[in-house]
Amino acid sequence: MTGVSGYFQAVNRVTSIAIVGLLFGLSGCKENLSAPPTGNGPDNAGPSMLHFPAKDTLADSTGTLLVRVQALDPSGIKSVDFFVLPAKSTYPTQVPLDTAFDAFYTIALNNYKHGTLRFYAVSRDILDHETVTDTVTVTVK
Repeated sequence: MTGVSGYFQAVNRVTSIAIVGLLFGLSGCKENLSAPPTGNGPDNAGPSMLHFPAKDTLADSTGTLLVRVQALDPSGIKSVDFFVLPAKSTYPTQVPLDTAFDAFYTIALNNYKHGTLRFYAVSRDILDHETVTDTVTVTVK
């Protein structure tokens, strides 16, 4: 019987040491409830936006103009709208719900033959800061 009771004493001793070691190890851990450092200060501006082409341009009416729109915001982008004037077609509001947005919009140029069109984009972040890009004029020949 000494062998069996010695076995249980050894298991009990190892279990006690493991529990004490675990409690000692966890006693130094604390949950970090502080806010993470922002690095750039508070987000008080709208998303940064780019579109290509970014300058007034000349285009041929036999093709399609491909416009690339990019937006970045550290707090997250809530929506992006793309507008063409005069409106011959509409583009749905994009809701990326991410910190980066990159999309291509196509404009059929035969609808604007021997005329001009203008386009711009509007973006809002989740804090409702808004950015409106410069308007680009495209002369279609």
